[in-house]
Amino acid sequence: MVKAPHSRTISYSQQGGQFVLDADGVNDENVGDYDAAALGRVVQRVRWDAGLTQAQLAEKCDMHPTYVGLIERGRTKPTLEKVWAIARHVGLRPSALVALVEAETATKQR
Repeated sequence: MVKAPHSRTISYSQQGGQFVLDADGVNDENVGDYDAAALGRVVQRVRWDAGLTQAQLAEKCDMHPTYVGLIERGRTKPTLEKVWAIARHVGLRPSALVALVEAETATKQR
């Protein structure tokens, strides 16, 4: 479960091979532009949920720990390949990770 700003809860689970995202109020009209900081907040939360340190995630994704820190602080824009690796190693589908970022940007727009 991921806590979004303003005490909204965005939950996700992968059960039976299906991804479930519960983020009420997220639609095409309120999803904001790409926000590196939003991606960073989501990556940090899902990393914590997976019980991984930055160093552990970096090792699994073949990245330097400093790079993971830069992503989490919104200081860099990782490639799709890197986002894919992060998602896989925290137990999410890449589309689920992107959906969480969409929900985070929608929450920020409110």
